[in-house]
Amino acid sequence: MRRDTAARGAGQGGRWLLPLRLALADLLGESRMTLCSALATAAVLAPLLVLAGLRAGAVEGMRAAVLKDPLAREVMSIASRDFDHAFLAALRARPEVEHLSPRTRQLSASLLLETPDGARQLWAPVVPSAPGDPLLPEGAPAGPGQVVLSTPLAARLGLKAGDALVGRLGRGEREQAPQRLQVALAVQAVAPLAAADRDAVFAAPALADALEDWAEFRTATPEAAGGIPSPAAREGYAGFRLYARRLEDVPPLVTALRAQGVETRSRAQDIAPMLAVDRALTRLLLAVAGVSGLGLVLSLGAGLWANVERKRVLLAGLRLMGLGRGGVMAVPVAQAALIALAGALVAAALALAVQAGINAGFGGIILDRPLSAIDAAILGTGTVLVVAAAVGASALAAWQAARIEPYEAVRGG
Repeated sequence: MRRDTAARGAGQGGRWLLPLRLALADLLGESRMTLCSALATAAVLAPLLVLAGLRAGAVEGMRAAVLKDPLAREVMSIASRDFDHAFLAALRARPEVEHLSPRTRQLSASLLLETPDGARQLWAPVVPSAPGDPLLPEGAPAGPGQVVLSTPLAARLGLKAGDALVGRLGRGEREQAPQRLQVALAVQAVAPLAAADRDAVFAAPALADALEDWAEFRTATPEAAGGIPSPAAREGYAGFRLYARRLEDVPPLVTALRAQGVETRSRAQDIAPMLAVDRALTRLLLAVAGVSGLGLVLSLGAGLWANVERKRVLLAGLRLMGLGRGGVMAVPVAQAALIALAGALVAAALALAVQAGINAGFGGIILDRPLSAIDAAILGTGTVLVVAAAVGASALAAWQAARIEPYEAVRGG
C-alpha cells in the first residue's frame, strides 16, 4: 500500500515535493547536526558579509561623495594650442568621454560685466557650455544672448535669473584707435556652487566664439548697439574640457592625452588612491570568499556524503517503494539548500549586529557617514552564493545516492 502511494505521488505534482519533505524531516530528526551545519555555514558567510559591508560603506561612500562633485570627472587642457575639429571629434567619440566642450582663449574671451544701472563692474572669464554639460544640471545657455553665472559672480553683481546685464570687451592695435564692443546679455540661471567656486560666465559656444573672433580681429563690430558679432569659420579651438563617464575613466584619459603631448588638469591624483583601495578590498573579499567557500564546500560535502552512507539502507527502501533516482538524488541537494538558507539567516543576523557595533563605534569618526553599509543587495547576493556553493557541495552526495539500488534495502534488512 505504501508502495502504491509512493508511486502515485511520484507520478504527480508531488514528485519533487516528496524529496523535499523527506529532506526536511531528516534534518529535523537530527536537529543537533543540522544546527551545527547551519552554524558552520553562518561562520563562513558572516565575515564575508561584514567585509562586503565595510567595502560598500567606505569605498562606495567615498565614491558617492566624489560623484556629487561634477568636477571630479573633469579633465581640462591647460596649455593653449590649436586643437582641430578632427582631434576634438575623435576625443569626443571615445567611449570613456561623456561630454566635451571646446574652450576659447581665456584672454580673448573675458568680459567686463556691468549691471544695468552701472553700479557694479567685474571681469569674468567666459566658459563655453554646450547642452549636456555636467556642470550645469539645469541646462546650458539656450541662446547666444543668454548666460549662466557662477554663484560667487552672481552674488558679487547682485543678479539673479531673469536679470539683464551688459558685457564689454575691447580690442586695439598700435596703429588704430581702441575699439569697444558692448553686448546685451540676460541671466538664464545661476549655476550651483559645485560648478564653479570662482567668477565665471557660462555662455553658449556661439557667444564665446564670437567674442574671441572679435577680440582677435577676425570679425567686424556689429552695427546694432548691444548686438553680438557673427562668429567666423574656425579650424579649431585653443583648449577643451571634458567629463569622463566614470571615475575609473579619468586616469586612463589623462594618460592617453599625455601620450599625445596634451597636458591636462584633473583630479586623477585624488581618484587613484580611492580606486586602489577599492581594488585592494575587492581582491581581499574575493580571496577570503574563495578560501572560505572552498572550506564550506569540502566540509558540507563531506557531511552530506557521510549522511548518505549512514542512511543507505533507508534510501534503498525509498527506491524500493517507487522513488526514482532523481528523487533520491534530490534529498541531499534539498538538505544542502535548506542548511545554507538557515546558515544565511543566522549569518545575516550576526553581520547586522556587528555592523551596528561598527557604526556606533566608528561611524562619523573615520568618515562622515556609516562605515559599514550592508544592504538587501549584499544579503541577497551572499545568500544566493552560499546556496549555490551548498548545492555544488551536494553533487558528490547526490551522485552517491543515485548509485543506490532498491535491492540493497532487502540485503540490508
